Amino acid sequence: MHSSNTYRVLIIVCTALVLAISCREGVKRAFYDLPGAEQKILITGNTSDFKDQIMDKLIDKYKTLYQIEVMTYDMLDEVNYDDYAVVLVMDECQAWMKFTKKAQKVVDQIEDKGKIVLFITSDDPDWEYTYQGVDAVTSASEEDRVTRMFEDIAFEIDRILREE
Repeated sequence: MHSSNTYRVLIIVCTALVLAISCREGVKRAFYDLPGAEQKILITGNTSDFKDQIMDKLIDKYKTLYQIEVMTYDMLDEVNYDDYAVVLVMDECQAWMKFTKKAQKVVDQIEDKGKIVLFITSDDPDWEYTYQGVDAVTSASEEDRVTRMFEDIAFEIDRILREE
């Protein structure tokens, strides 16, 4: 009887892990063309309801001013990062207090680190993170922080676009 309960618990835990992993996915591919736009913004990363709300606000703010491309990490193999004025990487903190390997690869591949805006969600609202000289905008995924995070990320994007 004891081994039967252990087996059931193991199945439940494995099922929960599979569901959790399958729910985490990349941003959906989108392209907002603006003929004549001199600058382009690339958005990539992991998605969540929280990050999607922020991304939607950012797209609404910039789609009439700049060309915007939204891509999953898997679509980035052929991307020339020099074509973009800003690269926004939206990711999540993992248990060992780093962001994902896919996000790390994107940052590593971009020569001009000054064009990167790194947004990482974490359970700790006070967590701070820097990678290769890029200071991350960080936040817990709390509904009341959507507007604040949108403003912080937009501030960073605007700063980079002014310098271009």
